[in-house]
Amino acid sequence: LEKLTTNMHLFQESGACHGAGLLFLDEGLRFVSEDIGRHNAVDKTIGKATLAGTPDFNNAMLLLSGRCGWDIVAKAVRSGIPAIASIGAFSSAAVQLAREHEVTLFGFVKNIINMACIIVKYTYIKRRKSKVVDHSLRILFKIGFFR
Repeated sequence: LEKLTTNMHLFQESGACHGAGLLFLDEGLRFVSEDIGRHNAVDKTIGKATLAGTPDFNNAMLLLSGRCGWDIVAKAVRSGIPAIASIGAFSSAAVQLAREHEVTLFGFVKNIINMACIIVKYTYIKRRKSKVVDHSLRILFKIGFFR
């Protein structure tokens, strides 16, 4: 999330906007967008990726600069994004929708000395092997969470 916040130039100048980005397993952070509305920032981010020809989002994690409601989780579900990391909290409706669609949620994510620190993991891990969980763990290894 540090890369997301450093790419939020409008926020740095005004302190009054939300940001969203897509972290791809092989490509890193791409398609960062800002807007006064959380939902608009997500729409812009997914739209930029779609217009750039991204064929699918199954190897991406949506990064959010604030809290996350059910409607943002619904956008991730419709887009095929398997995981969301947010600096803020998830609503209970967001958690329920994510569970129904096997989207992994990471909340209260903070940057601590260039490391991501996941404070709360909301969704459950099923007993069977899950591609979503495997994908999320690969991203966390890549960004240095388990150092």
